Amino acid sequence: MKRRPKGGWLILAALCASMDVAAAGELAGAALLGGPKPVVLAWGNGVTRWPAGGGKPERFLAGRRFTAGCADGDGTLFLLEGGRLVMFRTPYAEGVLLESATGFQDCLPSTLDGRRGVLIPHRHLQLRFYREGASPRDLYSIYTPSKQGGLMARDVDLDGRDDLLWGNYWLQRPRQENAHWRLFAINTFFEKEDSALARLAWSGREGLFWGTAAGEPRLALLKPALDRKQLWEAEMLPDAPSGITAMLSLNQSLIVAHARGIALYQRGGNGFTRRDLAASSAVALYERDGAVWAVFDGGPRVVYRLK
Repeated sequence: MKRRPKGGWLILAALCASMDVAAAGELAGAALLGGPKPVVLAWGNGVTRWPAGGGKPERFLAGRRFTAGCADGDGTLFLLEGGRLVMFRTPYAEGVLLESATGFQDCLPSTLDGRRGVLIPHRHLQLRFYREGASPRDLYSIYTPSKQGGLMARDVDLDGRDDLLWGNYWLQRPRQENAHWRLFAINTFFEKEDSALARLAWSGREGLFWGTAAGEPRLALLKPALDRKQLWEAEMLPDAPSGITAMLSLNQSLIVAHARGIALYQRGGNGFTRRDLAASSAVALYERDGAVWAVFDGGPRVVYRLK
């Protein structure tokens, strides 16, 4: 593993699900935007906007295909189109090219050193910060047998500042601007090229739920060691689904959207058990009005009522 010598924007309430290889359906990913009238933004075959509680959609960028992306709190979209990273502001007409040749599974709107932009794992292995009108900034480059997927901001070391969770690792935010980030392994799930293309869901009490988006099915609860710079303890969950597209943590439960449907994992006396909730695949999950909603090709709908 090598390190390059170079060198919060709050993550959206919905878990963004996005894929380097487009989903079989119309959508490749989606995110929930809050506000007085929350909306769901979805991308894939163009861009679609729904009311968060379902309803009539609005369509944008018809005829264009996006295979990965994310959205910030203002509704600005950062989308992967044919290997290019393009930024679209409302009303989603003309885009701004940020990177001409890249590939990634996930991206994360972020503020670094007072500047707003987006983090992407460039070519799955080089974590870069992009903003309009400036050259990209490299935070870290790693060399493992696997591409890295799953990107989330959380305060891992409990110092009051958001760090980054990324694939097999977490990165410690430096205390000073433009200082080096430090990287620590949380697991060794990188046996093959796609083993570390992960989906992540954070549970403050439990730890980090970690599941594979591609390759051999694997679903684990990673519990931080007392020294969080050491490998985290892995509790494997049963009947791991293949092709995980999104996960949502609910206290000691976990809802997983995958290639063949949606599953609920609940902890009991003998560990976690699985129950299937739906037979259709979704690209994002979010909690609203006492229920869990999933974003399907036809729009958002309730898949689980909270007690």
